[in-house]
Amino acid sequence: MRKDSDYKEKQKELKKARKAARKERREYIKGYMHYGFAVGMAAVFALYCSGRVGWFLVLMLLLAPVVSLAYVLIFRIRGAVTWEAELQGDTLNKGEQCKLILRMHNHTFLPTPTLRVEFFGLPAITVAEPVVYLSVMPRQTTEVSAVCTGKLSGTTMIGVTAVELCGFFGTGNIDLFDNEVLQGSNRHVGIVPEIADLTSEGEYIRAVSQAALGNDDSEDTLETVNYTFGGFPGYEHRVYQPGDPIKRINWKLSAGREELFVRLDETRAGSGVAIVLDPCIMTWGTDVVGAKSRTYEAYEDDLELDAYLQQDTLELALGFMRQLLAKDLAVLFCYWKPLEKTWEYVQVADESNLKQLTAQLAYYFFTKSTDVTRIPDVITSGEAGINAMLYLTPCLDAELANQLADMNRGEDFTAALYVTLTEGGSLL
Repeated sequence: MRKDSDYKEKQKELKKARKAARKERREYIKGYMHYGFAVGMAAVFALYCSGRVGWFLVLMLLLAPVVSLAYVLIFRIRGAVTWEAELQGDTLNKGEQCKLILRMHNHTFLPTPTLRVEFFGLPAITVAEPVVYLSVMPRQTTEVSAVCTGKLSGTTMIGVTAVELCGFFGTGNIDLFDNEVLQGSNRHVGIVPEIADLTSEGEYIRAVSQAALGNDDSEDTLETVNYTFGGFPGYEHRVYQPGDPIKRINWKLSAGREELFVRLDETRAGSGVAIVLDPCIMTWGTDVVGAKSRTYEAYEDDLELDAYLQQDTLELALGFMRQLLAKDLAVLFCYWKPLEKTWEYVQVADESNLKQLTAQLAYYFFTKSTDVTRIPDVITSGEAGINAMLYLTPCLDAELANQLADMNRGEDFTAALYVTLTEGGSLL
């Protein structure tokens, strides 16, 4: 999880965002002030220097916004200016960059007024220069781009939030396109999650792994053992670790090596343990100040909080999976696909499978829809042979708590819950 240094860095980012917003407001105010100052100077010139020339300048300055507005409205005619967007690089690792290119086409015989283009990026991605200015010559094409850097794992979006025709002295800006048209510029970007480096193992992980390891009641028989050249059964072996079933110890091999070895066979690799990722993130109305740890205190709105919770939940799930793989347990990973509205099941048996899953989760996102099955049917029905489950949720809500409480699979089923918001895990 992030340390205090990350918390302080987030505070700096928030201060920088507020500073940028204040700077933009000052720019608008400055435009009106400059216009007023120009009119005032022309009036002073008329009163004290040359009345005819001075009052002519005053008249021209007073008419300038009207002329500017009329000129700007010419380009509001449908088809006068068109655009197209292109995304270069749609899958990133954290820290890598992509580029959203916006091409503006001027179909008139007049140069456009100054265009103000504003790009946006959801909290998981950072836009280097969110506001750019340009002008397009008659019957020409000009392109501008926004360089974006991946910050948080999971799916995110970048696009254009406004294209404005700037009036005289920056006054009277008019939207060139409405929001529905600009939604066509939105592009999804997938940011590959990292695998959390978990240095300690919680009691809930030990309970889940022990339940999965203890699920295999098969016995060695002459029919099931294939002998190899060395005279030992054809199983792979590793050194005994606390929590391994005693029945898996190969006593003959251990006696010859003076160290306990346990055998790994297909039954062991197919043990019934699952990691389930909650489809929903329900932070609406959550008292995050009172419910969360200091790690999440810096986030002022639900959108930003959700992005960080999404990242941490994904990366913790991968970290827990690596811990289970280290115990030679294959894991059934269950996650919801919001667009298809169905559960996806991925069998992870080794590190290569884990890395493939990591790439798949670059486009994962949690939903706020309530019309979702929070627990997969293969878990509740028992048809997949799962007898141990670790359930990860960004934020525990009352509906999920009730569903987990009602899930009763008997004494042979072990379930654990980890809540990212409170940074705590427990057995159910």
